[in-house]
Amino acid sequence: MSTASCRIAVYGEIDPNLVDGSSVWLQSICQVLASLDGVEVTLLLRRPLEPERRFLLESLDLNDAVELVDGREPRLLGAAEALDLLEGLDRERRFDLVLLRGQAVLAEAAGRDGFDGRLWSYAMTGRGMAEETLRALGSRSSRLLCQTEAVAAELREIVPEANESVLVLPPMIPDARPLPERDSVKRGEGPLRLVYSGKLAPEYCWLETVEAFRTLREAQPGAELHVLGDKVHRPADRPEFYESAMRALHETDGLRWHGAVQRTAVHDVLSECDLALSIRNPSVEAAREISTKVLEYGAAGLPVVLNRAPAYERLLGEDYPLFVDGPAEAARVLTGPGADPGVRAVTAEACNTASREFTFSRIASGLAAHLPSAPSAPQPTSTTREWGRSPKRSSNGAEPATRVLVAGHDLKFLGPIREAVAAAGATLAEDVWQSHTEHDERASRAALEQADVILCEWCLGNAVWYSRNKRPDQRLIVRLHRTEIYTDYPGKVEIANVDQFVCVAQHIADEAIERFGWDRGKLRVIPNSIDVDRFRLPKEDGARHTLGMVGYVPKRKRLDQALDVIEALRNRDRRFRLLLLGSPPSEFDWVIRRPEEREFFRRCYARIQASDILRGGVAFLPFTQDLPSFFQQVGFVLSTSESEGHQVALAEGAASGAVPVILDRPGALDQFPDRWIHPTADRAANAVAALSVDCMKKECRAATAHTRRWSPGRVLPEWHKSIAFGVRSAAPRPSAFESV
Repeated sequence: MSTASCRIAVYGEIDPNLVDGSSVWLQSICQVLASLDGVEVTLLLRRPLEPERRFLLESLDLNDAVELVDGREPRLLGAAEALDLLEGLDRERRFDLVLLRGQAVLAEAAGRDGFDGRLWSYAMTGRGMAEETLRALGSRSSRLLCQTEAVAAELREIVPEANESVLVLPPMIPDARPLPERDSVKRGEGPLRLVYSGKLAPEYCWLETVEAFRTLREAQPGAELHVLGDKVHRPADRPEFYESAMRALHETDGLRWHGAVQRTAVHDVLSECDLALSIRNPSVEAAREISTKVLEYGAAGLPVVLNRAPAYERLLGEDYPLFVDGPAEAARVLTGPGADPGVRAVTAEACNTASREFTFSRIASGLAAHLPSAPSAPQPTSTTREWGRSPKRSSNGAEPATRVLVAGHDLKFLGPIREAVAAAGATLAEDVWQSHTEHDERASRAALEQADVILCEWCLGNAVWYSRNKRPDQRLIVRLHRTEIYTDYPGKVEIANVDQFVCVAQHIADEAIERFGWDRGKLRVIPNSIDVDRFRLPKEDGARHTLGMVGYVPKRKRLDQALDVIEALRNRDRRFRLLLLGSPPSEFDWVIRRPEEREFFRRCYARIQASDILRGGVAFLPFTQDLPSFFQQVGFVLSTSESEGHQVALAEGAASGAVPVILDRPGALDQFPDRWIHPTADRAANAVAALSVDCMKKECRAATAHTRRWSPGRVLPEWHKSIAFGVRSAAPRPSAFESV
């Protein structure tokens, strides 16, 4: 394998020669990790692949970023053997991270220290692992992984000291293919073609599924059941099951058994079918989790008959018509709503929409920031680029070109400034601080020595340091966001050495003047820039009844009021739903350390679980950089925060044509028309419900038009004025407060 910035070992107590949900998960996590730049994956197989089964892992075998390593024995590896082999591989390769799944191997890892600080443990509570073992595992693991927030809450309760290390890793499916065009016969005029994919086991209700299909055949003699997979269980407590299962495969009229099928070929079979089956025994613990097969069915445009369970009610809505409360209901659903082409069309859309949140690319984007070397994230070290000299003259004809130094711990809002620098023919360097106060002072001084203009992004320790160390001939600009207003740093800045404070919003400027007594003449308002055209994409079906909110942590985002809004709407119309996009509280160390924050989110999660109205109407989605695609699903962009500066996600949602729904807060009226701002959650819900289809279309166009004021073409010239290329600190300062 080539040199990598992050080496990851993966092992699961999973037989790679069999096709089931566990083996699919194993392939998926390897593909997702290997898709990230600089990541190489070593997969230790629990048993060598049999030559005729090699095709099952073909996608990994052909991936240059994945190494497949066979165990020493032709049999299944034991837990101790597997860890011995991994430790040997670690001595050769030195892994940055070791990801384990399986009860026995995790219990073994809990008693060893070889991977302390590098261990990611995929833990499934309620599966027989003792709580003391989980606690020991938590002390050795840098991350405890689980599939859903419900399991995460249970892990946090059992291992409270590992609160901040719990990470939800949803099921994963390949990025979407074009949906197949199902002809009119398959849409309802001919017999149904059903599909079942996965293991054949008692708890997966295999024999009950076949009986339900036989009942359907009585009503539709030409109906077919296509079965994918060849893992037939031999349970000790039901010795007759294996023979009964095999007879059902070979002797059931209309049943077509395809055996083990490569994952990439599964889609081809699904595209020829009309309805998928995923029925479980209600006592199965996995009912709290989401089956990857259900998502794959949805991605192929298939509706699914499945168990009613909290996880699926949240995913599809509690009024999803193809739920069964037990295997005995399967025949009734197949011959009733499942046979109705109209119902199938609606439920297929619901399943397809739900599946889009679990694609490889979305999961990879969410995982990237948590890897040891964070492949897609900037490194938190102090770095400066070579200044060089621009061949162009600066915008005012001065020679040489202005040298601009940007300093701060987080430069994600730097885009328009870089554009302004490039457009002026100036040069740019960056001093990236490790935190609000930590930096490489020697590197900062070296960069400062050559700078003409210094821009401190965030008014934190960086602004304090530069205001005390700049030369009189250097121009210093400090950008102030909402966050810094509530810290002590602005008060420590040497005001006389700052040429201009740039505030992201009018109310932030007003509050800064009031709190710190700053000279109004030194303040200028330049809002964040929004790439409006990037968000102008067509809305998906269902957007009319979908509210979206980006970022629901910390408490000041007021998730509770967002729940008030969607609850009021769903009391009127169950089609309304709320999509919450962002990282959960567990990913913010400072949030987890505060009891009032933890208790707030505990109450919110408990409220959703306990409410028949909210269950199925609220979905928590992992953060993705692909916000334009997210907003295609959203007709209303919701903001319930107690305070914001210039909220970028809200503006981006409006740019997409989502109607803003804002609970009143300081500064809202400065940025948006009053008809989009509401005093209470009930009034906000009333406004959403009252919009007719035609009125909503007008409001969508108005939202997009409104955000034009924040387009780069409007904002960039203001930065050009503020940086004042070629002008030094001695130049006259603005005499009046300026705003755009």
